[in-house]
Amino acid sequence: MNKIWNQRLSQYQQKLLKYLRYVFNDHFVIALFFVFGAVCYGYFNFIDHYVYPLTVVDRVVAIITLMVILQIGKFATLLQKPDIVFLLPNDYRINDYLIKARHHSMTMTALIQIGCGLITVPFLVRVLHFSWIEWAVLLISQVLFKWMQLLFEETGLFDQKWNSSQMQFLKQGLPLIGIVGGILLSPWLSLGIAVIGWGSMLQLRKKASYHVFKWKDAIAAEDKRVMRIYKFFSLFTDVPEVHQKIKRRRYLDWLLPRIQQDSRQTYKYLYWRGFWRNSEYSGLFMRLTIIGVLLMLFINLKWVSLLIGLLFIYLTSFQLIPLANQFYDIVFTHLYPIKSSQQLASFRKILGTLTAVQALIFTGTLLIATHSLIAAVGLVIGAVGIELLLAHFSLNKRFNKGA
Repeated sequence: MNKIWNQRLSQYQQKLLKYLRYVFNDHFVIALFFVFGAVCYGYFNFIDHYVYPLTVVDRVVAIITLMVILQIGKFATLLQKPDIVFLLPNDYRINDYLIKARHHSMTMTALIQIGCGLITVPFLVRVLHFSWIEWAVLLISQVLFKWMQLLFEETGLFDQKWNSSQMQFLKQGLPLIGIVGGILLSPWLSLGIAVIGWGSMLQLRKKASYHVFKWKDAIAAEDKRVMRIYKFFSLFTDVPEVHQKIKRRRYLDWLLPRIQQDSRQTYKYLYWRGFWRNSEYSGLFMRLTIIGVLLMLFINLKWVSLLIGLLFIYLTSFQLIPLANQFYDIVFTHLYPIKSSQQLASFRKILGTLTAVQALIFTGTLLIATHSLIAAVGLVIGAVGIELLLAHFSLNKRFNKGA
C-alpha cells in the first residue's frame, strides 16, 4: 500500500505541475505581480493609518477571517474509481495507506494555514494589540484545529453510527469556540481547546479503524476534491477531466438578440447563447468583473486602480477568445451558407460589447473610489486599445485553430 501511495502522489504532483505551467503564464504572472503589490500596499497602508479604538467589529472580522482560512484544504486520499475493485482484497491494509495520506494532508494544510495566517498578523498586532507570542500561539492553534478537521474527515470514511449534530460540532463548532476564545479572551485558551479537540479526534480515529472502510464515499469525496482543483485550472487552460455543464437559463433570454431573417445574425445569436449557457465563459466574466471591482474599491489610488482595471479587462477579453471556436467541431455549422469572415465579425461585436460593459463598470468604480476624471478617461482609452489589439491580432491567429 505504501508503494501505491508513492506512485499516486508522484502522478498527482506531476499533473498539478503540468497545469500550473499554464496557470502561471506570462500574462497571469504580470497581472498577479501588479495585483499582489497593490493589495499589499493597500493593506499595509490601511493598517498604518488605522487609528480607531478597538471595537467588537474588529474582533468579529478577525474571527470570520480565521474561520474562512480554516476551511481551506481537504483530506486527500488520491483514491480512484477502479480501487473499489482492485484494492478491495487489501481492505485490511487500508489504514497503512491512510496514514500516508494523513501525513501528506497535514503537511500541506499546515503550510497553507501558516501562510494565510501570517497575512492576518499585521491586523492582529496593530488593531487587536497581540504580542508576538500571542499571535504565534494563535497560529499554532489554527494548525491544530485544521488537523482536527482532517482527522474528522478521515474518521468519516469508516462505517460508524455517528451522531451527525455532534460530529458537526466537533468539526466546525469546537474550532469556532476556540477561535472566539482566542480572540476575545486569550490565545492560550484557543491552544488548550485545540489540543483537547485534536487529541479527542485521534482517539476517535483509532476506534474507527476497527470498522468497515466506505470505499464509495471515500472515492466520491476525493473526486469532488480533485474536481475543485481542476475547475480552477480550467479558468486558464483546457482540462480534459472537467466537463462543463450547459444550463438552460430562461431568465437570461431577454439578453439574446432577436432572431432576424438575416444570415449575418446567425453566429451573433449562437455566440450569445453559448456565452450565457456555458458557465465557463459567463462565470469567468462575472468573477473577474467582481474581483476587479472589489480590488479597485479597496485600493483607492487612482493610477494603481487604473492599472488593475486594464489588467482585468485584458485578462477577461483574452480568456474569452476560445469562445470563437466553440462551434468549430460541430459539423452542422459548416453547412451554414455563412463566410468565416461574417462569423469572425459577429464574434468581434460580442467581444467588443462585453469589453465595453466591463469597462463601463470599472470606469464607474474608478470614479467612485478615486473621483479622478483623468484616470477614468485613461481607463476608457486603454480598454479601447485592448479590444482593438485582441480583436484584430490575437483573434486572427487563434480563430478556427482549435485554440
